[in-house]
Amino acid sequence: MKRFVLLLFFFTTSLYSLKWEMGFNFEYGVFSVYDTSYNLLRFCPKIGFENFKLCFGMNFIYETNGNFLNSQWNNWQMILSRLEYIQFDGNIFFLDINKMESFTLEDGLLLRRISTRKFFPLLYYPGGITGVNFDFLSFQFFTENIVSPSISGGNLTLKPLSFFTESIWGESSLNLICAVDLDPYSRISYNLNTKEYSFESSYSNQIFLYSLKGNIPLLKNKFFNISLNGSYAGIYNKGSGLFIGIEGLIYNILKYRYDYGFCGEKFLPHYIDVFYDRERRYKFDNLEEINQRYDYHRVLAGIVLFEEMMNVNFEYERELRGSSLPSMYFYVDLDKKYFKVLDLKLGYFRPNLEKAEDFFIMYDNNSYMFICGNFFMSENINFGFEYRYYFHKMEEDELKYNSIYLFLTSFF
Repeated sequence: MKRFVLLLFFFTTSLYSLKWEMGFNFEYGVFSVYDTSYNLLRFCPKIGFENFKLCFGMNFIYETNGNFLNSQWNNWQMILSRLEYIQFDGNIFFLDINKMESFTLEDGLLLRRISTRKFFPLLYYPGGITGVNFDFLSFQFFTENIVSPSISGGNLTLKPLSFFTESIWGESSLNLICAVDLDPYSRISYNLNTKEYSFESSYSNQIFLYSLKGNIPLLKNKFFNISLNGSYAGIYNKGSGLFIGIEGLIYNILKYRYDYGFCGEKFLPHYIDVFYDRERRYKFDNLEEINQRYDYHRVLAGIVLFEEMMNVNFEYERELRGSSLPSMYFYVDLDKKYFKVLDLKLGYFRPNLEKAEDFFIMYDNNSYMFICGNFFMSENINFGFEYRYYFHKMEEDELKYNSIYLFLTSFF
C-alpha cells in the first residue's frame, strides 16, 4: 500500500511539474457546394504539455434554410474523424495525426500526394505519421486513415557513411520503402450526397508495393550541388521497374530533378496518388493489361527562397505506353514563419494532357486544385479562405466537387 501511495505521489507531482497549456479555437465559416450554401461552427478544445499537443474539433454544419447535417454525428467513426491533431515532437520519436493536405512517401515513386481533406470542410478524416530519427538511421510509418486504415506505407532510411562528417559522402543514403493497400476492392469511401464517409472494409484482396532507393552526392558547394539517385521498384507478384536520375540546387535557389525509368509489364509508377480512392479497383484489375515494357520520364523544376520558406515547383511526367498522356503538377508554398502575417498553399494536378494548353483547362477534365490562405490579423484572430476543385471521370462514373470556404478563427 505504501508503494502504491508513493508511486501515485510521484506520478501526480510529475504531471504537475509539466508545463501544461489549455485553450480552444472557435471558428465560424460559410461555404458552398453544389449550389447549396452552408454555415459552419467549429469548437476545438486543445491541450498540451512539453512536446505533446492534442486538439479535437466539434463541427456543426447547417444549411442556410436551417437544416442540420446529422451525418457529422451519426456514428463513432465520424465523431473520431473530427480529430484536429495529435502531435508529439521529441528528440528521437515523433507523431503527427492530422488532416493531410498532401502527403508523399519519400520520392513518391510508390505513393504521392495523398490528401485526406480533398472535400474539406464537408468531409475529411485524419491520417497519421510516426517514426524515429537517429543520425545514421530513421524510420517513418504512414497510414491514410487512422479510423479505418487500409492504405499504409513505411520508409527506412540508412546513412551508412554518416561517420564521414567532413565529406559529402556522409550524406549518402539508402532507402527501403514499402506501401500496401489491404482492400483495393473497397467501395468508394465517401458519399457527397449524404455528406458522410463509409468506414467499412472487406480486406478481400491486398496489393504490396516496394522500392529500394540509393542516393549519392556528387558535388556540393555554395554555387552548385548535384546528386545521383537510383531506384528499383515493384508490385508484389506483378511487375517492376528500374529508375535513375539526378537532382540538385543551383545557387541554393533553383531546384531541378530528372528521372528516367525502364518499366516492365504489370507495373505502374506512382501507383497510389490523389485519385487512388476512386481508381483503386480499376488499377488493381487492369495491371494484367499492361503487357509491354515502356519508358518513363519525369522533370521537376523549382525555386527555393528565404531558407525554404517559399517554394515554387513545376513537375512534368510521361509514361510512354499505349494511349497514355503526360501529366503536370504545380505547387506553391509561402510559409508564415517568413511572411509573418500570411501563408498560402496552392496545388494543381492535371493528368491526361493532349496538348500543353490543356494545363489551363481544368473544368470537366480530370484535375485537382486547392488554394488555402490565411491572414493573421493578430495573435488571436485569423481570416482564411479555401478553394477546392476535384473532377474525376472513369468510364461512365463521374464525380465533381467545387467549394469555396471563408472563415474567421479566434484562438483562446
